[in-house]
Amino acid sequence: MSETIARIGVIADTHGRLHPRITEVFDGVELVVHAGDVGAEKILFELQAIAPVVAVEGNMDAFFPAWPLAPTAWVNAGRYRVFLTHQLDPVASAIPEGANIVVAGHTHRPDVRWIGSTLFVNPGSASRNRTPEACSTVAIVSLDGDVPSARIVELD
Repeated sequence: MSETIARIGVIADTHGRLHPRITEVFDGVELVVHAGDVGAEKILFELQAIAPVVAVEGNMDAFFPAWPLAPTAWVNAGRYRVFLTHQLDPVASAIPEGANIVVAGHTHRPDVRWIGSTLFVNPGSASRNRTPEACSTVAIVSLDGDVPSARIVELD
């Protein structure tokens, strides 16, 4: 996948449940990335109805016969290289060389920050967030500016 992509829908930790607002929030994205703990293979097919999907395996995922998941994935999105994994602590872990954007889930806590010249995005959990507000969240990554940007979107 290397065509020009302006917007990526970022989701993680669905745990078998797709929030009813996902279609609305991801309207207009050219790609959806799922950072693991999918929970049920049907989630990936539902997301694929919105846009092409790249997903990785989370620590709670089982084998999906029609959609095997790897622990990590690389996505070429225009001039950007996106590294996708389920667990990556942006402070304690090394950022993979060559990544412009790193997407990880697992913590259920939304986080967008720059680490050197790499944009780190954790969309939080689309099913069970661990913030004080306990709001389900996803993220939208925009690639149409001079530098990539991301924003967290609350679903509840």
